[in-house]
Amino acid sequence: MKKVMTLLVSLMLAGCTRIGVKQEEPKEETIEKQVIVNCQNDKQEEILFYAKDDKVYAMQYTFYQTVQEFTSSLDIEGQLTQDELLNRINDTLSDKYKDIKGVSVIGEIEEENIKYIMMIDFDEADIDQLIEHGLINAGEVQSQYISLKETRKAYQNIGFACKEQ
Repeated sequence: MKKVMTLLVSLMLAGCTRIGVKQEEPKEETIEKQVIVNCQNDKQEEILFYAKDDKVYAMQYTFYQTVQEFTSSLDIEGQLTQDELLNRINDTLSDKYKDIKGVSVIGEIEEENIKYIMMIDFDEADIDQLIEHGLINAGEVQSQYISLKETRKAYQNIGFACKEQ
């Protein structure tokens, strides 16, 4: 489970870069364009990017794992009730992500699969902490935000179809 989660989540923003912003003189107030981009692949993974202009401020990543893969990864023997399984799933997620500011993850059981939904609030999160936990790629060290344009391009390069909603 841990290996699968780390692999899948580290792919989330692979190739994304944070782009540096220079201090400039105050300009006339501009209205930021709110954008939502939906990226999906053939493995039932879906990522929603929420941005203001080119700056991604949040993302929601949804992916699936079979119940069998989950129970095998934790060496769970015997049958668990649906409630016991759901508690184990969410306890495991809580242990892994509870100390990461701006990150929340839940698991839901859908037939023989577990649906994971991870939400990252980049305005609340500590980017260095996200990098440390493998949730995003380091990109350019001195940069200040995650670029929607670069992120979308990176996902399309690894087989996701992305469209603006």
